Amino acid sequence: MIRRIAILVLLTAIAGGPTAPAAELPSMGEPVDQVLSPRQEAEIGRELMAQARRALDLNRDPEIAAYIDSIGRRLATHSDSTPVNGYTFFVVRNASINAFAGPGGYIGVHSGLITEAETEAQMAGVIAHEIAHVSQRHIARSFARSQRDSYATLAAILAGLVIGSQNPQAGQAAITGGIAAGQQRRINYTRSNEYEADRIGIALLARAGYDPVGMTEFFETLMRSAGAGGSQVPEFLRTHPLSQNRIAEAASRADALQRHDQRRDTLSFQLMKARMQAQFSDQPGRLHDRWRQRDPAEDDDRAAAQQYGLAVLELRLDQHERARERLDELHAAAPDNLHYGLALARSLQSGGDAEAALATWEDTRALHPDGYPVVATGHDLLLGNEQADRAVELVTDYLRGDGPMEPEAWRLLAEAADAADRPGRSHEALGEYYVRVDRLEQALTQLELALERAESGSTEHTRLTTRVEQVRELRRERLASNPLGG
Repeated sequence: MIRRIAILVLLTAIAGGPTAPAAELPSMGEPVDQVLSPRQEAEIGRELMAQARRALDLNRDPEIAAYIDSIGRRLATHSDSTPVNGYTFFVVRNASINAFAGPGGYIGVHSGLITEAETEAQMAGVIAHEIAHVSQRHIARSFARSQRDSYATLAAILAGLVIGSQNPQAGQAAITGGIAAGQQRRINYTRSNEYEADRIGIALLARAGYDPVGMTEFFETLMRSAGAGGSQVPEFLRTHPLSQNRIAEAASRADALQRHDQRRDTLSFQLMKARMQAQFSDQPGRLHDRWRQRDPAEDDDRAAAQQYGLAVLELRLDQHERARERLDELHAAAPDNLHYGLALARSLQSGGDAEAALATWEDTRALHPDGYPVVATGHDLLLGNEQADRAVELVTDYLRGDGPMEPEAWRLLAEAADAADRPGRSHEALGEYYVRVDRLEQALTQLELALERAESGSTEHTRLTTRVEQVRELRRERLASNPLGG
């Protein structure tokens, strides 16, 4: 029970709720590693992410995921410290303006924050700030100190979570009440962390080639949007308290590092911002009507993003011909653009021209051969054209490549193998997907089903037997090494 409470408390913290009380930073004679090592922190983060995948509405759009990951990795490359398991960047489908860093390098950005940002530098500034929290191990320090709190406090926070699932306001009150005794210590600790994350994040932005003023621009935008009404304060301000002094200090640092050749905005940011709004809207028809009435943007990139966003909405609304016309024009002007090529291929497929859809996708793939969005689109197009074997081959080739792999690709492989009437391969691929999202019980179930279908004595049977034992051992190791117990 204590272990479950601790996980839920952490989950509350990264989802935007109040954190558990924390005292001052450990003294020089008490390094945080003695309380929570980097490997233990990584284990907490890994399990926390597994819980987040169940509890939060995470983005599954491949293009949005790949874009945010590319920004995060560009920034993380210039960080002075890397977590044990590296960084993981992801988007939460939530209209609130927030971002968070979880233990072990798991950094989430709410979709509302991305759509509120005006430029890529502004959004990158927030991600850099969260990377700084990780590199300075602020989360580890906070978690280590929270172990000194009473179980009654943890129980109150857990009660707030349960209440909050039905009544968010009542839940928030219960959580706040549960940590009231240590509130001043938590605020002081948070303020010191936030100033440090600003300082390091601004330097990180500049080293990555971004205009560091983007961070302070976004802070100022949030302060203005908060206005005088506390109920309208963006969630980011609640979890990352801002003050005029803090903004002024950050602005001074950013001005000192600003150069004329730094990146402020990109077409990719404007396209993905439009895509996110179009894909996540629960009223696409109304949004489409509103966007059609907008005046054309004077900036070329934003004007293109307006047309692209309308096309994405039209695909959702089954207005294939309209979408294709817009995308034809965009693609003709920029034939090497990944997003135009993939959207045009999907529009052609939706309109019934499978041959042209696959040809357009192949052209896009030739320009962007290694990207997961290309693989995911190709998987869908090939299955839609009853070419399941080709889809299996496509995803398998991707999974055999170098570099970080998107876990969702294993789920796509399972789907393609099932369509190709290869149930054993489908069970195995789904098992590998569950391994990578830390659902080891489900992974074992699927791998054992694959093993049952393999011919006894065959190479496949031997390989699967070995893999089942590996996952069982992994499960035992995870239980034994988990710093939360259990």
